[in-house]
Amino acid sequence: MIKSNTELKTAIEFFNQNNLIVFPCKNKVPKIKWREIEEQDLDELNNLFNDDDELAIRTGDGILVIDIDVKGEDGKEGFRSFAKLEQELGELPKTLTAQTRSGGEHRYFRLPEDIEIGNATNLKRLVGVDVRSTGGYVIAPPTKDYKFTNVQALTMLPKKWYDGIKTTTPTTTSNVINMDLVNEDGKIIDNRDDKASKIIFANLMEQCLLKHTDQIEPDLEKLVADSWHDFQDICSSKNPNLTLEQEGRGVEWLSKKVHYTFDKYSKGHFNDRIKDMIIEAETFKKRDEEVKSEYIKVSDLMNKKCEPITWLIDQWLVKNTVCGLYAPAGTGKSSIAQGLATCLSQGYDYGNKLKVKERYKTLYIACEDTSTIFQSRQKSLNANLGIFDDAGLDNFIYMDRVGFDNRLCTFDDKLEPKLTKFYYYVEKVIKEEKIQFLVLDVLQDFFGGNEIVRSEVNFFLKAVLGKLIKDLDLTILVIAHPSLAGQNGGHKYSGSTSWVGGFRAMWYLSKLDDNSNTLVLNKVKSNYSKAGDEENCYFKFENGCFVAYEKDTQENNDIKLYTPKIIEAITYLNGQKVPLKKQGKLYLPIIHELTPEIPKDMIERIIKMLEARGIVAYRDKKGYEKT
Repeated sequence: MIKSNTELKTAIEFFNQNNLIVFPCKNKVPKIKWREIEEQDLDELNNLFNDDDELAIRTGDGILVIDIDVKGEDGKEGFRSFAKLEQELGELPKTLTAQTRSGGEHRYFRLPEDIEIGNATNLKRLVGVDVRSTGGYVIAPPTKDYKFTNVQALTMLPKKWYDGIKTTTPTTTSNVINMDLVNEDGKIIDNRDDKASKIIFANLMEQCLLKHTDQIEPDLEKLVADSWHDFQDICSSKNPNLTLEQEGRGVEWLSKKVHYTFDKYSKGHFNDRIKDMIIEAETFKKRDEEVKSEYIKVSDLMNKKCEPITWLIDQWLVKNTVCGLYAPAGTGKSSIAQGLATCLSQGYDYGNKLKVKERYKTLYIACEDTSTIFQSRQKSLNANLGIFDDAGLDNFIYMDRVGFDNRLCTFDDKLEPKLTKFYYYVEKVIKEEKIQFLVLDVLQDFFGGNEIVRSEVNFFLKAVLGKLIKDLDLTILVIAHPSLAGQNGGHKYSGSTSWVGGFRAMWYLSKLDDNSNTLVLNKVKSNYSKAGDEENCYFKFENGCFVAYEKDTQENNDIKLYTPKIIEAITYLNGQKVPLKKQGKLYLPIIHELTPEIPKDMIERIIKMLEARGIVAYRDKKGYEKT
């Protein structure tokens, strides 16, 4: 999690000035294709990070990080190992240094241009000192619980150190056994088995596709050669002093896995998978495909009947469009979306501003809240909306997708898009259930691309969601998290500007103030109706869910309720001779401490109202007095 937008901007500028490549991670797993990054733009970088991301720095290309970890019972074994290395190789100069979440250290160094060093664990067999360079990355500040302890430009790693790192010379046997990661066959136990199986299967499917398109039969020898080439690109030896063959992960080992997979293919074990793969490939055949699109003379168009715009929610949501609902994490966007989906499925208005025209069969796909949370919230919504017969909810379909891969499309290294198996499943459900309104919660789970790449964003909005709308007569609400820059910079979204450009309507949900249970739904953008603050809808948390209410009526009631308390508070503070203005402005925090149940904006509004009505007046150094 990034601490704050200000720290993020400062950090990104520093890293950019020092030619460090940065990218977002979630739970230390990269969210984008980080190996291929060559240049980075500051504005796009600021929009790339969400508030629940971690910031990672790519190593290699002249960058090396010495990672000192907390090991041993007292958590100091890594630092003792590092001290031994300094005794042997010399004391390291000061450089950019960060404290890690566990209490360890990352020390960043530069390498000469002609030096390339791989990643290594337990350097020179000393526990708790690792090296991250070519093909690696580290999590860095301003990620939560990481902080820089020394900020400066990166220092060049001394020659004795990189010679020592590159030329550690224990024997092959001792290296393998010392890693304490071998099975009965002498092979290191790690995730390379799984990676090899996926590489082999992917190459086999490619050959099967050629059989379908060009009648070229799959070839076992070619499968071995292609898989070994890909495996070497993706997987390296775990110990820099050993080869893949020495670690039991050479071509002979891979060839056995290929033969096993090819034998299963020959027996027909993969026939269903091959059919699915061909369907997906046919969907995106681009070469030599005839482009089909309707066109018409405008004169002929004007002679046709002009159909009126159909609103699902009057002046808020147009039929057959995609709308984006953005809100920071923890605001309550899923609760509001569930309430809105319930109202659309029943033909109910959601308060006096969100007016629903008729009943629409609704599908809600949830990737964050489990069915238990959804059910509990639905009970509260039913009670507040007056739904006493559960049979009416047959018009509302719920799909629990927590813990699954929910991408509707993916993009390969050449940015070629591909619809996923889950896309076809969703399409099937929509057809079978005759769904009219679809809620996707949340965007980051359904979009399989890079949110700052305009072509990928455009494709997802127009050729994936747009395809569902056109083919199935659908309207879609997409829930999303804004980036930190979006929350604080005013534009409200995350990633490329193509998101806000592609949505026909865009809403932003926020708290009325930091301590309030009241939410404000703002119509940031509407291509077919008026937008702006005067269109805002308000929701209050009552009995387990957010209920729409009319702010003006509620504020009048609040003013009547809170005014005596405000007068009592300022009378007390005057008696204590506490100044209530700071640099000519009302000092709200001290009044709010006495009346924590009253929002700060309400305190200020009531005091201004009391002043305007002549009920109180501010006397310099005496505070407010009744007049």
